Amino acid sequence: PIMTLVVSHTLNSGVQYETGKGVTQDQQRAAALFLQACAGGEAKGCFNAGIQYDTGKGVKQDRERAAALFSKACTGGETRGCARIGTMRL
Repeated sequence: PIMTLVVSHTLNSGVQYETGKGVTQDQQRAAALFLQACAGGEAKGCFNAGIQYDTGKGVKQDRERAAALFSKACTGGETRGCARIGTMRL
């Protein structure tokens, strides 16, 4: 399915911008792409966006939003999201 490929590409692009591999590193762009992937149903995108919000990397730190993103990641099958929720202190 095309939509799955688009969402997967969006996630991969976010990782590239986060790490600076093949592109100029841009944490804000990475966060935006992770959120797009999350909205498209990609649990890893939710997890990565959660990390950005938890750490304030590329976005204003917002631990409550991070927790919501980790929860969505967990619900989507990304076990790292479940683990992060378990270790967060809000």
